[in-house]
Amino acid sequence: MNTTLLRKRTALFALALFTITMTGCSSKLDGKYESANGVMSVEFKSDKAFLSTFAGEVQADYEIKDDKVIVKYNGENTVLTRNSDGSLEGPLGKMTKK
Repeated sequence: MNTTLLRKRTALFALALFTITMTGCSSKLDGKYESANGVMSVEFKSDKAFLSTFAGEVQADYEIKDDKVIVKYNGENTVLTRNSDGSLEGPLGKMTKK
């Protein structure tokens, strides 16, 4: 195999691995996550979390610590766990990105 081609492939592999690693360690989330039954959703945008249920929507702050997303609203914390498949696991079950 050509040395130049091998170097290019190695560099491309390293870049892909770096991108995957940094995505998993991000200190911010973006997008909407929804439970399978549609009862609960949380959308992350503009450094805020917007939680929606059948009762309405609230805006909350959040922080990320390792694989935990801690949503803070009205003195209460709700902990969501980031799964390896990109979904979030919370008190009402699993939420997937829409």
